[in-house]
Amino acid sequence: MATAAESGGRAAGAALTPAADCAALGALTLADVQVTAATEVAATASVPGYCRILGTEVGTEHDLEVRLPDEWLNRYVQNGGGGFDGRIPSIPDSQLSLGAVAAANNGGHRDPSGAALLGNPEAQARYAHTAIETTARFSKELAARYYGAVPVKARAYGNAFGHANGTFNQGRGATPLNARTAEPSYSYYVGCSNGGRGALNAAAKYSDEFDGVIAGAPTQNLDGQIAAWTRMAKLQLPSAEEVAAIEAVIVAKYDALDGLKDGIVSNMEAVDFNPSTDIPAEIGLTAAETEAVAAVMSDVVAFGETIYSRYSVPGAGDRYGLGVGHMRNLVLNDPTWDQSTFDILTYLPTIQQAIGALGSNASAQGLADFMDEGKKVMVWHGTADPLLSENDTVRKWNEVREAAGDSIADDNSRLYLAPGVAHCRGGAGADNFDLLPAMIDWVEGDLPPGKIIASKIDPASGGTLFTRPLCEYPTYPRYSGVGDTNDAASFDCVENTP
Repeated sequence: MATAAESGGRAAGAALTPAADCAALGALTLADVQVTAATEVAATASVPGYCRILGTEVGTEHDLEVRLPDEWLNRYVQNGGGGFDGRIPSIPDSQLSLGAVAAANNGGHRDPSGAALLGNPEAQARYAHTAIETTARFSKELAARYYGAVPVKARAYGNAFGHANGTFNQGRGATPLNARTAEPSYSYYVGCSNGGRGALNAAAKYSDEFDGVIAGAPTQNLDGQIAAWTRMAKLQLPSAEEVAAIEAVIVAKYDALDGLKDGIVSNMEAVDFNPSTDIPAEIGLTAAETEAVAAVMSDVVAFGETIYSRYSVPGAGDRYGLGVGHMRNLVLNDPTWDQSTFDILTYLPTIQQAIGALGSNASAQGLADFMDEGKKVMVWHGTADPLLSENDTVRKWNEVREAAGDSIADDNSRLYLAPGVAHCRGGAGADNFDLLPAMIDWVEGDLPPGKIIASKIDPASGGTLFTRPLCEYPTYPRYSGVGDTNDAASFDCVENTP
């Protein structure tokens, strides 16, 4: 029997074909976005044909791309970016194959270094979250023009920043909400890193625009993240080679606790690595470097509270310069600020005030309200991520579960940890998987996610090296002791038993 993702879902019905020429869209301004290019792209053996639209929000550097497939199944997928944004991320061809209108944007500015945010409150607001709604509104209005009449979904909109249910609506220069007369049957947001933060914001702030979101390696705690990054920028961290040696020690000590020595630590709950005593002297760290690793692998605590949870890996030092960029361009608006002056007790209130004013974080209550409507959230994070801590993702997601209640959270969300996977991709673990088809089946077909399989792909040959189940937290993939060690079928998702 075909799944919702394969068939187009319960409400999608027959595919819609364009009712207008692609080129005719080139003269439009919709939702305060001016179309700058409209190009027909022919189908290939593996990718459906589509109309490629580029646009820019009027009076800004907020660039958008929308791809409208030749056969549309009334789905919309919005893709998030990463880092400081500043460029439009690639749109996966697979989304067109799912019959979706697919879109992405540059986060509201054109500078991947983030310097364009400096002293620019409107660009900062777009980067924080408002570009999400602009992109969704433009894309959906564009789809309505291109395909003609489509099913209408009745909505009740909030009207102010700080709405009680966590939604944000009626952005600057937006087309009146009641002017939209048609839209996709189902809408999704997919992103990793800063795009994962965007996915959570899409749910918490713009719940009327989305039915399901997938947040990879997100932060729901940008203020804590900035404080942790900036603190690390002052540390005397080991070299990349020394970090790799420390990580090898961790793997050697804990690898077999998942039933198989395969170079991947899967049972992270059993790891109790102490940098002060467990790093071999032959690696050659100085006392300051050892203290730095211990700091990275410990919670950041200030004013008696955990500000950011520990990293499971020591990471590479150059990653943490992101904190300085956020401090200069978003928090202090001072390009000359000297990171050597950073003290967490001094600067944390300023960081929290700036990030809070922008609304950069998705609130636990906003996410709980999204799920209370029966909408779905998938969160995933790699356990070998040196940039964002999966432990902080777990800690903050527990706050969402508390706000929602276990029953609502169990029915409408999933949290996965991907063993050995670095930031969004890479690492020793199985880092190749697509949660979108499972999300579509859940939203459109009322089929909760089953066993999701992740693969490790050989970059040289493109072949599959091994597969593993992606287990729902707090379980992890443990080898059963029987069967092919490279086959996910030989692994069970189990909880750690102390």
